[in-house]
Amino acid sequence: MRKIFLCVSFSLFIIQCFGQVYDPYFRQKTSKVPVDTCRYAVNYRHTFYKDTVTQTRFHDLHCLEIGSQISKYYSLNGAKVDSTWAVAEKQMNPFKDLAKDVQINYEDYYFNYPSKGTLMVSSGVINREYVYQEPVPRMEWHLLQEKTEILGYECIKAVTVFRGREYHVWFTQEIPISSGPWKFNGLPGLILKAQDSEELFTWTATAILRPTNRILYKLDGLRTQQCSRTDYLKLQKMSWQDPILLYQTLGQRVNVTLKNPDGTKRPAGPGEWKRPYIPARELE
Repeated sequence: MRKIFLCVSFSLFIIQCFGQVYDPYFRQKTSKVPVDTCRYAVNYRHTFYKDTVTQTRFHDLHCLEIGSQISKYYSLNGAKVDSTWAVAEKQMNPFKDLAKDVQINYEDYYFNYPSKGTLMVSSGVINREYVYQEPVPRMEWHLLQEKTEILGYECIKAVTVFRGREYHVWFTQEIPISSGPWKFNGLPGLILKAQDSEELFTWTATAILRPTNRILYKLDGLRTQQCSRTDYLKLQKMSWQDPILLYQTLGQRVNVTLKNPDGTKRPAGPGEWKRPYIPARELE
């Protein structure tokens, strides 16, 4: 059996993002376009598995900013790294203060942008930013009798099946805003907790703020590529099924060395190395 020796080298400093490798240099940290005024800001702790083999849980801190017309959902850790990197002008490691079990989800979601009824998703994949648009998803919810309290708010449980996964959420009618983390929407109240039936992904609200004079911004990218949601899901799948091909396709240098039976080494090519399965929230 061939042994695989892994040595990955890039010309840029990189971090993991949903099992993909992300280069934050291309994010335009200082190019912020104001699109609305923030009425509510809800912070969530998002936990997830990096793969199904190690069973190690990672987490990230997210924020849902709700404006009068537009809502934005993004990583607070990612925003912090962007800010630190912009000030440091690349002279320091902006990830040094992050715990080992923190993995930044560089995906930004804009509801009702660029037009009403549209969801725009912007995600970092290796060295560029992929952007796709889709109609705001319609979710069919089944309300249950189960209730709980989160952050002092009475919450009602609801269940839906969305793109191949069953999700359980808890929402409060005390804040009658049909919104929540990730792509969740369509309930008569704000979603404060959500998880899939396998508990691969969880979102739990940690704070609800009513800020004053807080602007909701859209962050511009430097190397942006438009794509479809289907194309984006294919990229996610390729990131674990054939990462070498993904790196090469996007012009990145990656060295994965295979050791032959006679002891000689050779570079692995596309299709010769894969990562453990990385769970995807959307299976279809």
